[in-house]
Amino acid sequence: THHTDIDNDPLYPFGYGLSYTQYEYSGLEISENEIHIGDTLLVKVKVHNTGNIAGDEIVQLYITDDFASITPPKLALKGFKRIALNPGEVKEVRFFITKDLLSFYNDNNEFIIELGTFKVGVGTNSRSLNVLPFKLIK
Repeated sequence: THHTDIDNDPLYPFGYGLSYTQYEYSGLEISENEIHIGDTLLVKVKVHNTGNIAGDEIVQLYITDDFASITPPKLALKGFKRIALNPGEVKEVRFFITKDLLSFYNDNNEFIIELGTFKVGVGTNSRSLNVLPFKLIK
C-alpha cells in the first residue's frame, strides 16, 4: 500500500552498516568514456578514513544500464571489496568491468550484452554513490 503522507523508502539503503569511524570517497575515475564489447573498463576511487579509529570499509560497485531490451534493474550490485584503513589513511580501490558484468538474461533465457549507455557507481551503500557514465560501443 502506498501512503502519500509517509515515506515509503526502506529505513536503510542496501549495503548500509554502522561503523565506529567515517569514510569519505573521492576521485572516482574510469579509464575510458567509451569501451568496446571485448574491452575492460578500469574504475578507481579513493577511500579516506576521516575518523579517529581504524576500521574496515566495504566499497560497493553498482552498474545501471540506461536502456535495455528488457526493463533493467535501477541499480545492480556488481562487486565489492573490503579494505582496512587506519585513521587518516587513504587507499585507492580498483574494479574491473568486463562484458560479463554488463550482460543479462533476455526473454529467451540467453545471456546477452547490448550496446548503449551505462552508469557506474561506487560508494558505501546504494544511496551514497559517486557516479560516472560510460558507453559500450561496437
